[in-house]
Amino acid sequence: MMKGVARKSLKVSLGDGICWGVMAGLAESYIVPFALALGAGAMQIAFIRSAPVLLSSLGQLGVERMVAFFGGRRSLLLRLVSLQAAALVLAAFSAMLPGHCGIYFFMALVIVYTVAGNVSTPPWSSLMCEYLPPSRRGVYLGWRDSMQGFVYSAVGFSSGWIMALFKGRDLWGFLLIFMLAGSARFLSVHYISLMYESRRQAASAISEDGESFLSFIMNLRKDNVALFTFACSFLLFGVYLAAPFFSVYMLEGLKFSYWQYLSVTTASAISGYMFTKRWGDVTDKYGSVAVMRAAVCLIPLAALFWSFTTDWRLLAVNEACSGIIWASYGRATSNFIYDSMPAALRTRYLSYFALATGVAQFAGTLCGGWLYGHMPVVWGHRFVSVLFLTTGLRLLAAVPFLFMIKQVKQSASVHKVLTKMFVPGWLYSE
Repeated sequence: MMKGVARKSLKVSLGDGICWGVMAGLAESYIVPFALALGAGAMQIAFIRSAPVLLSSLGQLGVERMVAFFGGRRSLLLRLVSLQAAALVLAAFSAMLPGHCGIYFFMALVIVYTVAGNVSTPPWSSLMCEYLPPSRRGVYLGWRDSMQGFVYSAVGFSSGWIMALFKGRDLWGFLLIFMLAGSARFLSVHYISLMYESRRQAASAISEDGESFLSFIMNLRKDNVALFTFACSFLLFGVYLAAPFFSVYMLEGLKFSYWQYLSVTTASAISGYMFTKRWGDVTDKYGSVAVMRAAVCLIPLAALFWSFTTDWRLLAVNEACSGIIWASYGRATSNFIYDSMPAALRTRYLSYFALATGVAQFAGTLCGGWLYGHMPVVWGHRFVSVLFLTTGLRLLAAVPFLFMIKQVKQSASVHKVLTKMFVPGWLYSE
């Protein structure tokens, strides 16, 4: 691809990312609180967090066909992002519906919003690889994520003023937040329309070769990418036993105010986005597997800490550390996928990865929804039992990352990665 065209596409992609940050900063933190305000119970929260992920996963099997039908990845992206924006705007009006109609209308639109967003990920990722050489992917995408995250965090905190303005009339506050989120996502459509994709590139993104999803899974012992997909899926199953219910625990169990809730939930996003550019640099330099190994050693501790305190300030600090850890994991897994797959098969295998991890999230959330109401009370709350269980599964999931997955590029020790990440440069030299 010509450098000028690629540079312009990367520039407008940043605009899309900023709009996404506005949308997510407004909507993502308030899906569960909005549902609770509409009268949702624990199992309905589990449904909101699990059913969309399952449907998104099944939708991944049709991504290549959709790319072919709409004539390219950009064309498909425009339709999916428009659908996602429309779902947010319509979801805002759940606040105006009577009785239980509001929660069921909201649940249906959260499904549309989530499915459209998740199905758009493989074609977006595949298209971005067209603009970036392998040696620069980690650095650029890390920088883009950090800019996106700054917007996400700033908007997330600002949304607290909206809820404070509508104190005592929470549903009207949620209505305004979701209307603004949908409007920001509609603006993304404009930026995506300016991204470049030639007919040749559109055709090259679709391949008749490659194995089916079932064959892909059956090659677990021989295929490094299949093993990696299994490891990520098992980790996410353990994580999502608890992940969707932290909001419920904070708002209903610990009785946090919206400001305290926002402080905890956005701390992870702020720190993660602040460090994601550096993780991109570390991943490019030391290899994605080394970074993943460092991350999975620390991920269990982030969940376990929640069982020892109910102080929102300490939990916010813990979430800030968790954000750094998950940023490293996210950047490393993305780079590993990009490096391991040929361009012609990238869309397909990104879809397979999304399908497997999505099913794992669905299963974990569904199990967590049941466990949330049936686990024994420990230290005053059932959720603490769930925290112990998710910590154990996260530890078990670290095994394949540490001993079985092979690096496809350069690699380094976990110790070197952790030192590079957390020790100031003037104290450390290679």
